[in-house]
Amino acid sequence: MIKTLYELNPDLFPEFQECKKINGESFDLYSLAGIKLDIEQMLLAGRILFPEFEEVDTMVFEKRIELREQIDHWRENGLPNWQIEALLNHTHMYGAYVQDAVDAGDEHWFELGKLLKMCYEFSLSRLYPNKKFVVDLYEDLDPGDYVLTFYQPEPKTEALEE
Repeated sequence: MIKTLYELNPDLFPEFQECKKINGESFDLYSLAGIKLDIEQMLLAGRILFPEFEEVDTMVFEKRIELREQIDHWRENGLPNWQIEALLNHTHMYGAYVQDAVDAGDEHWFELGKLLKMCYEFSLSRLYPNKKFVVDLYEDLDPGDYVLTFYQPEPKTEALEE
């Protein structure tokens, strides 16, 4: 039985079926990746899929931005920690990672978002086993512009008994 955490649809790659006809049934997505990607591209993709995270005042952020001033600004405006995390950790798929993706359709961006969501969930659970995270993927106001964000949910408060 074959098991996988991430099922990738070969139909997203127009050249896949063409290459499969030429190379036979043994040609698979690994073969296509070997043709399209060099080692540097694969290693850089690893950094995107498994980013660095930084903990600041019990909050966790993707380590891509200078945080202190932004955190202070949003705290002064009354935002709780979970909203600050969600706001500062949000990333628009379109253009954030792939600069030359003019031929990419909505389904490509959605697949990238699903893959990143899974990788973030895995990374955050491994790096912060005592914390609980929500990783959200949603479509922004612009069709096809998917947004990924993560945050720690606000702790539930028990109603005080009288």
